[in-house]
Parts: sequence; structure tokens; C-alpha cells
Amino acid sequence: LVTLNMEERKVEVNEDALGRLEKRLKELGAQRVAIVSVMGAFRTGKSFILDLMLRFLRYEADHPEEAEAAQNAEVPARGGDAEFPLPAWMASAGVTLEGATDDSDGFRFKGGMDACTEGVWIWSEPFIRKLNGVPVAVLLMDTQGAWDSNMTKEQSATIFGLTAVLSSKLIYNINMQIQEDKVENLAYFMRFAQAAIRKASSELERSGQKLNKDDIDRPFQALDFLVRDWRHFREDWNVDQCKDQMEQHLARHVNPQNTIENSTAEALHGMFQRLKCFCLPHPGLAIERETWTGKVSDINHDFIRFTDLYVREVFTDALKPKNILGSELSTVTFPLVLRDFVSAFHDAAPAAMSFTQAMTNCTVLLAKETAMKNYTKKMDEAMEMEAEAERRRRAEVLQSEGDRQSEVNLAQGKMQSAQLQAKGEAEAIRERARATAEGIRLLSSAISESKAGDKAVALRVAEQYVAAWKEMARKSNTIIVPANPSDASGMVATAMSIFKQVGGGIESYGSSDIPSADGRNASPGDAMPSETDDGDSAEQRSSSS
Repeated sequence: LVTLNMEERKVEVNEDALGRLEKRLKELGAQRVAIVSVMGAFRTGKSFILDLMLRFLRYEADHPEEAEAAQNAEVPARGGDAEFPLPAWMASAGVTLEGATDDSDGFRFKGGMDACTEGVWIWSEPFIRKLNGVPVAVLLMDTQGAWDSNMTKEQSATIFGLTAVLSSKLIYNINMQIQEDKVENLAYFMRFAQAAIRKASSELERSGQKLNKDDIDRPFQALDFLVRDWRHFREDWNVDQCKDQMEQHLARHVNPQNTIENSTAEALHGMFQRLKCFCLPHPGLAIERETWTGKVSDINHDFIRFTDLYVREVFTDALKPKNILGSELSTVTFPLVLRDFVSAFHDAAPAAMSFTQAMTNCTVLLAKETAMKNYTKKMDEAMEMEAEAERRRRAEVLQSEGDRQSEVNLAQGKMQSAQLQAKGEAEAIRERARATAEGIRLLSSAISESKAGDKAVALRVAEQYVAAWKEMARKSNTIIVPANPSDASGMVATAMSIFKQVGGGIESYGSSDIPSADGRNASPGDAMPSETDDGDSAEQRSSSS
């Protein structure tokens, strides 16, 4: 990813490699990036430990459920005759470590004295892991060995500086134990970086950008001292006792309370937000041989035990996305930030002005990105609120339309019900009319077919006339005598018409409902009274036509 030409004193970005990485990050879609890097002196096993981390991450990516179960499992006992079972992540990928071959399946390493890594390398395939529930692209970074006889102090500081500013977790690989000279190797860059960061933060605050004081005072995130070939674990100790010894070793060399004022240890605590020490025992004599082929079975089981414990600690929620002065680095801004910092070390030596400018540029860039994301988020929220309001408005319109249609349907139902009722009543009237007509027809037929039918009809008409005449005589002082007594039907019609005009009326003209003069029903043949109700004599009757 970054080439270091020490002879020409040049540090340059490999744009082709960076372009491929940038494309892959976009394809994976993660918004945040975390970088785990290993740096240290020449020939201390940096690539070897990274190759084991690579195998671990591959296994967990392919077996997420088993990986989660293993993460929560108890650590196997140590001490006495206890044997450590080979972890699934180390056994499943084959009997030979990938980095021992030349087929580019891992971080290449080998025994002997020759170096394998030059410049700064990043594994081209990011691993997407959830850190505190957020998907993060995890990158593994390998660096060229520093602080050897062929490098100046400035050149070693360049490697450390680039690694420190780009890493979420910087693993400082140290052989045997933490020593003062190993810590002092970091001092040159740290004091230079601290001054540059404070100057950059002052310029940013003058421009109106607010920064957190803790981010300025401790700008780098996590530093682990990984002590290799540790020889002080007792055989009968359990894992917790071994970890206690690691903490004691760190406190002895890096705790400011145990060191002099203005020491490198104090500067370390002032630059990194978190310091830790982890010790790994020797992996086995076979690993040191130049002819070692990378067989997993050759690795010491106690080394595997503590390596398994360490890699699980590194890649848990304790790993944080990369941030610079409080602003998280995204997969989009990572390439831009890398170019800015490489330019600050372009002559293979840290330059105060260049580093200050790079820190300022990166902070402004990340602040702009944060502002843009906040703006985009608020716009998305506003659009969502507008869309929700539109959905509610449409729902209300549909509800109103539904209510209106319901009322229309109800009115139509009532109208159809009334129509059906009227139709039924009309049909009933027609049926009654047909029944009445049929009755009249049958009666007429019976009369015409009977020999005495005409006489019976005439008699019945006469009875109705007499009854009508009787009723008029009872209710009125006027007597009506027909001009032609032989015309029975005309006589009855005339009587009925006049009777109605004077306010009378006959309730029914059936055979059983003809009223008599004394209020009783008259039967055919009853004699009519000789006098009217008011006592007038028969001689007083008058004739009318």
C-alpha cells in the first residue's frame, strides 16, 4: 500500500493497490473502518502473528455461529498435565499456515535472517465484523521492520508515525520483554506528533471548529505491547495468573507512577487512549529454522493457547473504528487520509509543518463528512416525515371516500327497499283486484245461468232501495219517491246519491248489513214503517222526478 525507498528517501502511495482496496470497500458497503497493525523491530515475527490472525478472521467469517459459541466458551485449564485442544479456527484451514508458502494466501513469513516485508502492506480483503452492533470493515496492516542498523531514527519514526496515525489498534511487537530502549524508540515521533497535533488543533479551533480536549491530549487510540518468546510463565500457573504477570510487567515499565517525570512512559499515556501488554511464550524451535514449512503441528501448544486468547481479545468490541481527533474515519475518507499522511512523510522523515498540515486537512475533511452525513440524515428524516404526512392524508381521503360511498350504498339500499315494498303492495292490490273481478265474473255467471237469477237480483236491489229509503226517512225530513218505481236500479242510484249529499251514508250493502228503521238489520221482505220519524202522515209525502 505504501512504498518506502530508504536510499532515495521517498515515501509514496501505491495508487494501484489503494484503488483496488477502495473499490472492495465500496462493494462491501460498510461505513466504518478499523485497522489492526503490527510493527516492531526487524525479524521479530510480525508477519507470523498476522498470518495467524488472518486464519482466525477467515474462520469466523465462514462460521459465524460456531465463532460466537467459541467466543463465549470457557478458557481451557492450564497447568500440570492439562493439554490445550487445537482451536477449530487453527485446525480447519489445513495443516500448513498460508504465509509459509509463496502463493499469496497469507502474510508471507519465513525463518532465518532475511526480511520479508518492505513498506506498509494491507491485506486486500477486508473482514466485515460487528463492533458494538455496527458493521465495520476490519483491515490487517503489516509494516517493514524498524530500528535496525540500516535505518536512521527519522526513517524508523516514519514507519511508526504512519502506522500510529492510521491504526485503530497498534500492536508493538517486542522480543523477550519490554525494555527502556524499546519504549524510547517511540519517543522521537510521539513528542514531535504531540506538538504538531496541538498546533493543528489550535488552528482548527481558531477557524471555529470545536474539538474534544481528550481527543487532542490523547490523539491515538490503542497500543498493545506484544511480548514474544516470554519465558516467565510457570508450568503450574493457570491463565489468570499468567495475565496478572503481564499487567505487572506493563506497570513496571510503562506506568508513569513508577517512572521519572517527563519520561517516555508518561508520554505514551499522554498519546494513547489505551495501553495494554500481552505475552506469548516461544512458539517452538522448529519455527525459527529457515527450512520450516509452516506445519501447524510444529507450533507449541502453550503458544497456541495464548495466541487464541489474544486474537479473541483483539477482535471483540474492544476494537474501535478508526478516528482522528474524535471524528471516525469512513471507508470513503480512508484513501484521502492515507494520501495526506503519506505526503507528510514524503521524504522519509517526519516534518512538523507537513504533519501539522496533514492533521489539519484530515480533521477538516472528516468534519465536512460528518456535517454532510448529519445533513443527509436530517433531510432523510424530513422526507420521511413528509412521506408519512402524505400517507396519512391519503388514508384520510380514502376513509372519507369510503364513508361517502357507504352513505350512497345505504341510500340506494333504502330506495331499493322502498321500491320493492311498493312493488309488493301494487302486486297485492292487483291480486285483490283480480280476485274481486273473478268474484264478480263468477257471480254474474251464476246469475245468468240460473232461471230465477234475474228475479233474485231485482229482489236484492229492491231490498237495498228500501233500506236506503228507510235510512233517509230516519235521518231527514225529505221523502224521495222515484218517478219510475219499476226501474229498480235507477231508483237505488238516485236514492243513494241524494242520501250522500244530505250527509247520510250506508255502511254496507251486503245481505246482512242493511239497516232497518229501528236500528236492526233489515232482512228481505221486512215491511217499511208507515210514518216518518218526525210524525208526518203519508198524505204529506210529495212526488219528485
